[in-house]
Amino acid sequence: MPKIKIEIDISSEEIKELLLGLLRTKAPSKKPVLDGATKKRIQDIKDKRPKKKKASKGNFQKTARKGGWSRQETAWLKAWITTYKQVGKDVVNGFEKQFGYKRSFSSLSGKAFVLRKKMK
Repeated sequence: MPKIKIEIDISSEEIKELLLGLLRTKAPSKKPVLDGATKKRIQDIKDKRPKKKKASKGNFQKTARKGGWSRQETAWLKAWITTYKQVGKDVVNGFEKQFGYKRSFSSLSGKAFVLRKKMK
């Protein structure tokens, strides 16, 4: 295959202008060009979509702190299960009175289960 040689005579100023010209041009827009009627139809379709409901800002009580169980909470629950043996709905109220915030029944009963396993 024969080689083709091309010799280009260009100055550094011309290269600079060429590069600046390429950088100034914008990439072609990927959005299709819409006429007024099409825009109106698209807007009508968007308006007919069902609106998403925002979460209500109800009267929620203060919930448990983040980051798991503190030593005080664990000690209180351990004392509770050694005294009462059973975790019922009353443990939720007792916990709230003691610490000032709620833990769910599921959370309390799960932690009680883990503590009972450790005590054996």
